[in-house]
Amino acid sequence: MTREHNRNSARPTTALVQADGYAIELDLAPRGPHALVARATLHFLTAPLAGLALRGFCLWRTSTGAGLLVTPPRLQSDVTFLAASHLAAPDASRRALEALEQSILDAYQRIQ
Repeated sequence: MTREHNRNSARPTTALVQADGYAIELDLAPRGPHALVARATLHFLTAPLAGLALRGFCLWRTSTGAGLLVTPPRLQSDVTFLAASHLAAPDASRRALEALEQSILDAYQRIQ
């Protein structure tokens, strides 16, 4: 795990957590709403996607403050101004998306 520190803060602002075939980079000082805890980027380390990154995951504090949840990247449409997910998850592949979301939550828990 690699951490970078902001010179003005004792707390690290980013963390990189290695997983099997990918790494999760967490921005622990994101700009945005108060409930936004971190932004996450998934870096692929093995073929065929090695070198690519998927950005835009957000880690949120729940409205009750009792837990965390992950939202996938969103694509803003210039025409309709509606957000649409980059990630397709038909019923059968929903488990894969849930596993990815859990990996991000686990990465955050490891650095706390």
